[in-house]
Amino acid sequence: MRNTTTFYSFMLCFSLLAGLVMSTGCIGLTANLAGLFIHNGPPVEYEGLENRRVAIVCMMDEEEMNSKTIQMLTSYIHANINSHVDDIDTVPQTTVERWLERHPSGEFDFVDIGKGVKAEKVVAIEIENLSLMNGQTLYQGKADITVAVHDVKTRKLEFRKDLPEFTYPNMGGPAVTDVSESKFRGLYLQIMADRISGLFYPVDINESFALDAKSNSL
Repeated sequence: MRNTTTFYSFMLCFSLLAGLVMSTGCIGLTANLAGLFIHNGPPVEYEGLENRRVAIVCMMDEEEMNSKTIQMLTSYIHANINSHVDDIDTVPQTTVERWLERHPSGEFDFVDIGKGVKAEKVVAIEIENLSLMNGQTLYQGKADITVAVHDVKTRKLEFRKDLPEFTYPNMGGPAVTDVSESKFRGLYLQIMADRISGLFYPVDINESFALDAKSNSL
């Protein structure tokens, strides 16, 4: 999957470097490099949210994914970003929702939303082809995700990241007889929110390694 390309590229580069260092006998340096990478993860992909007033806007294309799904995903992203990005001023989710309710769909863009809620930046999240099933008997979340950051004043697209076929868990999934759809939906949206939010602050790679095991504890 392409959403893991960055991580595996870093791991490949690290492995080559580690092999070179170990071949010269610098094992202590190798251990330090390993600890540094595993703790900090890949570099932050976009760092322009600090000291800014930011609107977070989620859009979904599936009719069956009601407003509660969007509200849940947005609230998770709000919580993550507020906890990890310094001095950010996020526009309240209710303020964005009220603006959207007052404006018919299709007659505005993300920058218009940002202007309407007095934001400096807009984090725009578009979710398409969201599904929660793997066949008839297992849950497995899958969605195509696009994350973008727009500067409201300049109307410039400052960042864009596509996460096609973002899947959780990657293998298998909990049985429909073992867990409710609402509980699995909540878990998948939390994992999705973590991935999206992690574009804007350092992420501990150790947490990523245990993700699939988390679904088995439902």
